[in-house]
Amino acid sequence: MTRLILTALLFGVLALPVSAADPTPEELKKSIDDLKKVTDDLKKLKDAMNKLEELRSKSIIFETQLELIEKDIKDMKKKLGMDGSTPNTSLKPSDSTSAFKGQGRVRFINQFSEEMSVVVNGRSYRLLPGDEKLVPVPPGEFSYQVLQLQRAPQDRLIAADETKTVTIYPIK
Repeated sequence: MTRLILTALLFGVLALPVSAADPTPEELKKSIDDLKKVTDDLKKLKDAMNKLEELRSKSIIFETQLELIEKDIKDMKKKLGMDGSTPNTSLKPSDSTSAFKGQGRVRFINQFSEEMSVVVNGRSYRLLPGDEKLVPVPPGEFSYQVLQLQRAPQDRLIAADETKTVTIYPIK
């Protein structure tokens, strides 16, 4: 379209009357004014085309950014399992029975309104209020101590694949 306009303007300039005789000063002035007008129109058209090209460039940049955002959203939905596919289970806890196969398990439940520290076979664990922690122990004898409540470790026996639960709660 712009080429058509440029061609029409150029044709208009070339179509200016040319006489075989010397032009009069009025004709010369009119021809010069016509040339100035055509030159100004061409300059305006060139500026408009530059602005149009700039807008096209920005449009391409925005489209590219939009495609990247859409891809990021699609990836997030996929990770969260919101796209209809199988969700990523890498953050899900494993099945406790298969993870500790052949070992004993001691489940500690903190019903206190403050953090509690538990030592199992010499290893310390922290339990926030309401927390529950499953600790694997080898079958046989194990010891545990709730540091804030017990003065000495408690010795207990546990079998392979057995789970014992210790609930930590305030005495009323």
